[in-house]
Amino acid sequence: MKKQTGHSLIMAEGVSRAFRIRTGEDTPYTVEWAESWSAEQSPPPACLKGLTGPGCRVVQLLPNAEVSHLITALPSMKDKQMSAALLGIFQRDKGGTASDWVVAFTPLQGAEDAGQPQMRHDIAALFVRRPVRDHLYGKATELGVRPVAMMPGFLALDLLFRRHRPGEDPQGAWNLVYLGETERFICVGDEGGLLFCRPLPEDLSGGEEQEEYLERLAAEVERSNYFAQQTERSLNVQQVVVSGEPTLATALAERLGSFSGFEVDHWRAEELFAAPEGSVSWEQVISLAGAVASLERPGFDLLPDEAQNRVRRALKRHATLAAAALGAAVVPTLLVGGLWTVQVQKGFLEHAEEYLAQADSRLGEAALAYLDSRLLANRQQNVDEFTRYQPDLAGLLEEIASRTPDAVVFKELELSEDRTGRYLLTLIGESRARDGAGAQEVFLEFLAGLAECPRIEAETEQGRLEIGGVDEEGPPRSRVLFELKYVVTEGG
Repeated sequence: MKKQTGHSLIMAEGVSRAFRIRTGEDTPYTVEWAESWSAEQSPPPACLKGLTGPGCRVVQLLPNAEVSHLITALPSMKDKQMSAALLGIFQRDKGGTASDWVVAFTPLQGAEDAGQPQMRHDIAALFVRRPVRDHLYGKATELGVRPVAMMPGFLALDLLFRRHRPGEDPQGAWNLVYLGETERFICVGDEGGLLFCRPLPEDLSGGEEQEEYLERLAAEVERSNYFAQQTERSLNVQQVVVSGEPTLATALAERLGSFSGFEVDHWRAEELFAAPEGSVSWEQVISLAGAVASLERPGFDLLPDEAQNRVRRALKRHATLAAAALGAAVVPTLLVGGLWTVQVQKGFLEHAEEYLAQADSRLGEAALAYLDSRLLANRQQNVDEFTRYQPDLAGLLEEIASRTPDAVVFKELELSEDRTGRYLLTLIGESRARDGAGAQEVFLEFLAGLAECPRIEAETEQGRLEIGGVDEEGPPRSRVLFELKYVVTEGG
């Protein structure tokens, strides 16, 4: 089998990096070289030659923080109208003008299987600020590099995962967790495509409180799984895959496996690659995933229009040559039938083009109106149906906040549901003042305000006076520590 080669390029303000891989033998891929250079340097000659050679395929990776991912449902329309509709949706949330953003989109597969009406389809879209895209693309072209695609690192890793998904006969949706040194994120998707990607919190303790940090990560994974179930596609996550820094990834996989009911795997993606020195660092996986993505045409394309046209022309030339080689043997047999087919198709397309031109502008005008009516109305109906029999918990918390004096500080606030379906509210905190009488007065004011709230009924209330200890470096102060429990009434 003929070996394939691919490249990735990361243009950064500090250090830029480039990688070249080829399909391997003992491992799926072999790293032929990995180079880096500072802003004051030029790339090594061999590296530059490899990136700019004839037929070279390079994927340029964009910073994850600069790219947004969106899933929405839209009716079928031409690419230009689809872009306008998506930019309109995104602009309403982000502000600015549509020209500030670049969009790339692709339909998600399996919408009909998920119960979606065929009159609309799930569309996945990527957005990046135009100045950011143009700046990074310009830095690549200054070197003579002509990327075949631009994508964020999280999408490159998602594509690599789809090629080499671990586990025994894996099925259903998945949650891919990546724990890097500078970037940590979650990708949730299924065979139809990527549903969403969201960043994970950093370990602000610097590794000193790892157990607490692992609990936060596990909670974020559970939250993402729950969110995937609430979307219109209703993904039921069957597998959680953790990758990245080996020690932390192993610990998180063990933590999730100890209480979750789904398959949990530690995916060592670096083992997919071999290198001349024998092994590949896990820190290079996302960059290498970009090189693997260059081996096939990705679904998203954030390149400038002129670059997209160049790539299409190259693909068209390749297809033309292949068709010519095949057609040389069958032209004598199919000549008459082929000519007749061409004439029929030409006549049909001429009439179809007239109708499409008339419908083009009408479809573009109707796209956003459609979103504001049917799509948003359906989503609101789903929300109303879900919350019909639930108390207004958000409104309750707002009312409690309005009744809380400035001198009262909450240490813990918890809303929970017991076995009978009641919602219980627990408030733990303290009221502060310069003396005990003042702290007690603030506490009583707080209790009186809560007693006037018609949405809750007191179940228990506890409080004790503590003199001093609020601020050891400042003047002596007093506080009343309290733990209050309320039942949320039906009127809430």
